[in-house]
Amino acid sequence: MSGVDFNGDGTQNDLLPGTKVNEFNRGLDEDDLVRLVHLYNQEWAGKLTGSGQIAPRVTLPADFSFNDSLFTQDMRLSRTFSLGSERVRLVLFGEVFNLSTPPT
Repeated sequence: MSGVDFNGDGTQNDLLPGTKVNEFNRGLDEDDLVRLVHLYNQEWAGKLTGSGQIAPRVTLPADFSFNDSLFTQDMRLSRTFSLGSERVRLVLFGEVFNLSTPPT
């Protein structure tokens, strides 16, 4: 919730009450968001928060989805070369972070 401090700890941008970080599309879906926004508007909107702000009303867009097909992965490729004995080896490796596929 942009610019809202529900519990008065001085931290702005608190999560929608009833949710946790990264929970949408990983346990909660669009129906859960609609339900939680409805509950929030009944229980919080227009009332004072712990920081003394008036909690704003939330309105969801008419059409929204969580169908983001972006997938990221870290990759590491390595190859070990023996250099004449068991005690001497050369290890070459390459790493790529946040390798992603574009949304479809």
